[in-house]
Amino acid sequence: MDQKASARWTDDEVQALLSIYAQDDIQQELKTAARNEKVYAKISDKLAELDIEHSGKRCREKLKKLKQDYKRIKDHNSTTGSEQRTNKWFDRLDALLGDRTPFSGAAAVKEVTETDESVADEIGELQTAETNLIGVFGPSKPRTMSPAEADKRRGKRRRDSDFLDALRDMEDANRAVLQRGQEQRDQYMQLLLESQAEEREMRRQEVAFLQSEAEETRSFQRDFLSVLGQLAQSLSQSNSHTAPPLD
Repeated sequence: MDQKASARWTDDEVQALLSIYAQDDIQQELKTAARNEKVYAKISDKLAELDIEHSGKRCREKLKKLKQDYKRIKDHNSTTGSEQRTNKWFDRLDALLGDRTPFSGAAAVKEVTETDESVADEIGELQTAETNLIGVFGPSKPRTMSPAEADKRRGKRRRDSDFLDALRDMEDANRAVLQRGQEQRDQYMQLLLESQAEEREMRRQEVAFLQSEAEETRSFQRDFLSVLGQLAQSLSQSNSHTAPPLD
């Protein structure tokens, strides 16, 4: 198995993937290329320049999953009366995909082409695995399924589908809780910063008041000493004029 394809995606790696995916040259090549393996290989090479190792196939699978999650949330939010959902990549993908008109013109052809290529790859992998199994165990014999077994299998598929839907709803609800928690933390930090700013302003005003008061005190002292000096000089001159002559 390709080591790059088996690695999990970190948030920083997804951020880098979306940044490269949003580049004009990548978008232009995705719109014009008949088959886009080379484009995703190019995305993989650009990630490698950032010391992020993921194969082109892995990049395509991750982007496909991100776009599917985005479309599911977008469809849900467009339903009247439904609680708005989001995830950590929704705003970034909405900036890339939100202004696209679905199923029209070349964009629709490209979307269908990408889907067909993805399905073709999956079918090819399944056929290869089937060929390998036939080589080991021989061709399997067809088995007729009874109506009861068919109903049981259909019921199991419905339960599995319901279970997966419930898991997705739980995941979306958890993301919404985390989003609200982040918003509350951001509001708290904003209030804290505003409180600190107000406290600094009050301290600045207090220091300015103390400095002004000190300056007024020094000015008063200078004026008082000046008056005392003038008074002393006046008394000295008065005493010199009134002193009796010496014999």
